[in-house]
Amino acid sequence: MPIRWALVITALCFAAWHTPNFASITSWYVAFQLLYTFAGCMFTGLVRQWTGSIIYIIPVHMAVNFIASAG
Repeated sequence: MPIRWALVITALCFAAWHTPNFASITSWYVAFQLLYTFAGCMFTGLVRQWTGSIIYIIPVHMAVNFIASAG
């Protein structure tokens, strides 16, 4: 499978993982969450592909999770 399709499928699955939030969070926020998780997964996958390492992705992921939990 070409890497671009693997990234899209992975990003869709990661975004879909957040759909249970519709039960407890306002729908506009969950829709926003689905968009930014899809985009974030695509971006981190591309960074991993470009650099060959996840070392650059780890602090970004930690920061996003911190911001989401603080809000």
